[in-house]
Amino acid sequence: MREWALRTKVGKRANTLGTLASRTRKGANTGMHLMGDLLVKEFKKQVMAKNKKGKIYRLKGRIHRASAPSQTPANRTGHYKDMIGFYVSNLNLTFGNNAHYAEYLEDGTRNMYPRYGLKNTIKAVGDEKMVTVLENAIKRSVN
Repeated sequence: MREWALRTKVGKRANTLGTLASRTRKGANTGMHLMGDLLVKEFKKQVMAKNKKGKIYRLKGRIHRASAPSQTPANRTGHYKDMIGFYVSNLNLTFGNNAHYAEYLEDGTRNMYPRYGLKNTIKAVGDEKMVTVLENAIKRSVN
């Protein structure tokens, strides 16, 4: 009889504990999406920044200041900025750019030094900020 009374007391808690793993996973998934949104926002901010230090060109009657080596690429047409994205699969966040020339900008070529768009974005956001976003999302889903 005593054991049955103990089960009754724990009965309501057992249901909560049983869903803890799924709520934690859902919170982690939400956190990954929030981190991806944060990275995309920072990337677009850096591409649109006016503090570029590269060469000045005249293109189709307009003046364009390019990015210097190791800077995030300057915006010219908007295609590079628009092709940024992320996806989450099995709690893995993949962040990247689908522009056909993004690889050449990020890695450079034999005629051009790299312009680190993705690397600079991740560095600017920082590990601590990403961990905080993930932790907060998990805490909100568990509580």
